[in-house]
Amino acid sequence: MTAPSAHLPGPVKLVGAGLVFMAEMGMYVCLGLSGIELIDGVWGWVLGVAMVLVAIGIWAMFLAPRAPRPPSIAGLIVLRLALVLFAAGLMIWLGGYWLGGATAAAMLIGTVLARGAERDPGWGQAMGGKP
Repeated sequence: MTAPSAHLPGPVKLVGAGLVFMAEMGMYVCLGLSGIELIDGVWGWVLGVAMVLVAIGIWAMFLAPRAPRPPSIAGLIVLRLALVLFAAGLMIWLGGYWLGGATAAAMLIGTVLARGAERDPGWGQAMGGKP
């Protein structure tokens, strides 16, 4: 029988998953603010809310843990990176350097940490995790 902690992810994977989650939240903020910045007035708010709703729909359909149509692992990583980096790039293009840069950095670092810990469980142990 294994210890209960044997089924828990290591600290590296948890940090990576946390960064990916923060990047997802940053993506929604970037998209909403980008819509407001692109068009003045009420239509900017409508565009911002619409972009956030489209991103939520794509995330729920394909990228959520209980998604009805999950892609392959490679497709999941590519789609997740494309959505978040598009939103971050749009925010940077509109002048939100810190928000866009932090969102992109959290996504890239989080993806590397989470996927690296999944591919090589010993990697998390080398970084301070338990066997």
